[in-house]
Amino acid sequence: MRKSFFIRMFALLVAGILLCLCMAGCKEKKTPSSGGNTGNQLGDEIILSAFWPPMEGFMTDEQFINLQEACIDLLEWGPDPIFSGKQTIKDMLRLTEKYGIKVTIADSDFVNWTEKSEKEIIKLVNRYKDHPSVVGYFIQDEPYNANPLGRIFRTMLEVDPGCIPQMNLLPPIPAVEDPRGYAEDWISSVGTEMDAYLSFDQYPLGIEKGSYPGNMFQNIELIWSIGLKYDVKTAIYIQSTGADSEKASYRRPTVEETRFLTSSALAYGYKNLKYFTWMSAVNRSEPFLDGIIKPNGERSDTYAGIAENNRKIKAVSNILGRLDAIEVYHGGPQRDVDTRNIPKEWYVDSVGKENFIVSVMVDKYNGKNYLMFVNKNFNEDLDITFELNGIAALTDVTDGRDNVKNVEITDNHFTGSFEAGGFRLYEVPDGLSLVKEKRMKEGSNLAKNCAVYSSFSSGEDSRYNYKAVDGKRTSMQNSYGWHMEAAKDETGWFMVDLGDVKEINRVDLYPAGYQNGYGNYFPNTYLISVSQDGKNFTEVARETDYTFDAAKVPSYTFDKTAVRYVKITIENAPFIGDNMVAEFAEVEIYMDDGSVAKAEPYI
Repeated sequence: MRKSFFIRMFALLVAGILLCLCMAGCKEKKTPSSGGNTGNQLGDEIILSAFWPPMEGFMTDEQFINLQEACIDLLEWGPDPIFSGKQTIKDMLRLTEKYGIKVTIADSDFVNWTEKSEKEIIKLVNRYKDHPSVVGYFIQDEPYNANPLGRIFRTMLEVDPGCIPQMNLLPPIPAVEDPRGYAEDWISSVGTEMDAYLSFDQYPLGIEKGSYPGNMFQNIELIWSIGLKYDVKTAIYIQSTGADSEKASYRRPTVEETRFLTSSALAYGYKNLKYFTWMSAVNRSEPFLDGIIKPNGERSDTYAGIAENNRKIKAVSNILGRLDAIEVYHGGPQRDVDTRNIPKEWYVDSVGKENFIVSVMVDKYNGKNYLMFVNKNFNEDLDITFELNGIAALTDVTDGRDNVKNVEITDNHFTGSFEAGGFRLYEVPDGLSLVKEKRMKEGSNLAKNCAVYSSFSSGEDSRYNYKAVDGKRTSMQNSYGWHMEAAKDETGWFMVDLGDVKEINRVDLYPAGYQNGYGNYFPNTYLISVSQDGKNFTEVARETDYTFDAAKVPSYTFDKTAVRYVKITIENAPFIGDNMVAEFAEVEIYMDDGSVAKAEPYI
């Protein structure tokens, strides 16, 4: 009996030590890195989320230990009855606090947000905002037009600054009419204070084993580029289950395939990786296969491998969390839709025929450069040899700051050992920048392709904010321009963010409308103001009771001024019923030394 007792005690001791080691591998990485407060309550880290978290009947220590050991930072809750029961929420909040896990909260009242008043929204936020585990709130999943939801999130931010909206977009390609407009308008509807995650879902691994579709990176590239443009963090759902039905058919990924999905997202600078599903989704209209946790609450065959992969991500989280992926290229013979090949005579090239991703990443606080590589082969581990051009040294930081290694480079070549679908991260020498500086020609339109914000955007029928800075001066079938509506006692506005402070002295406003409706909704009274911080504006031009003239394009010149934001505020415009309506086909901004051509009308 004593022998049996000591054996059991020894086994418990060993298990306890292993559990502590596992937890340390996650927990020690959760302290936000230095570099200033980003506004987002989760800071500058890679955040690992679980959707379809433990539900009613699974609010147990065992399930939250499963989450903690797998380094899950954040649970995404929902208003579904299996999540929103009062006792379920009470138990969840107790367990998240106990195990140091955060949650974007919801209950049965977190529905029909667009019908709620500001007072009702504030009441719901106040219901949970003081709980230490709550960092955000469920708004909606996969809206076709997210623009009306911007008001909801703005109100939430006023009550709980830095909170995170659980608002996930459809996979823009091919789900919506204009993928870029769809995503950019959502950011614009929130405003410049948007410091959450631009999130979308896609589940690219189809039924055929060992494959992925050639267009897998289309949406990844699109959302990445928009995140950079607006300086907004990005998020993506990671396929960790499968389904087999008429509605959807995709396989349940292996650990290696899941690693490929997470590594690819990290190489594109995504900061929030969301596992779908964590627990197996049961009794749904769509018959899902097992998730990371089985329907009975037991760990599935992929749990251990995914947990280990997560620990490796968290080891480098406080580095990757500070980095923006500025340039991303694909090397090797395989060509995926909308991806870019490595430029000729660039800093890195491949020697063999392996397929890989390489990205230039820049620390947004100190400008330090990094190279990240991903093995696109998720069927086998590989040693990949690369050729360097102009890089004399590299430091391997894949295992974190505490385990850095100098890379052996021979005759400008080095070799990295990659797990199937795995990544490696290298730091380049101080002072070396791998990013080519972009310079605009003198007299260029400074507004073209800039980030834009507005008081209102239709978000449909080719009427999106970005269509007014896309370089098309006339309304056309796929680019009508910007369309605004406002109540008769309100003003409207359109604002261009030039990205940084630039000198300007001219703004041109091109009317929208097709042949018979050209200029019908050009505003009558408006002002142009400028700002360096987006908060304090100075008026530089004003128009009162303007009479539209189809033979002219309104062009306004003023003294040279250094600004970042240019805002057109509309005080009066034609009405449709009780709504004031204003439109621009294009807004152009210049530093004109006298050589820029005069604005020419459409007709």
